[in-house]
Amino acid sequence: MFLNLITLNRRKKFDSTHSDSFNTVYFTIFHLLLAWMLFTGLQLYVGGLESGQSSIGTWWPSMLHLVTDWTIPVSAWLVGSSIPTATIMDVRIVHHMTMWLIVTWVMFHIYYQVWRTIFWKEGDIAIVVGGSKFVKEKEA
Repeated sequence: MFLNLITLNRRKKFDSTHSDSFNTVYFTIFHLLLAWMLFTGLQLYVGGLESGQSSIGTWWPSMLHLVTDWTIPVSAWLVGSSIPTATIMDVRIVHHMTMWLIVTWVMFHIYYQVWRTIFWKEGDIAIVVGGSKFVKEKEA
């Protein structure tokens, strides 16, 4: 399927009766990006609670630090900073880079679904509009 996509369907070898492995990997990457965005966003949020207090008590910032503090050294590693000097700014940079990766993912996803609708003629775009998809029946 991926070779059909990058060669603009010149190969014409695909079988849409099975799951599209490219789509499966693509959506796995999307969900990993969303999880990373969630953890870095929570780290940015708890970084703003400098006093260790929140409107619901001290347990909330403590729990967030426990769950998200690992994102600081990982973000520093991704940005290329030295891990001992990692700061919340590394998390902010990686959080925004992830946002742009997700925006790019959405744009490619729309292109890919239109491509599948045009070349596979199974109405993948119709899933968004009507909630159903049609598949050609095999001739006997």
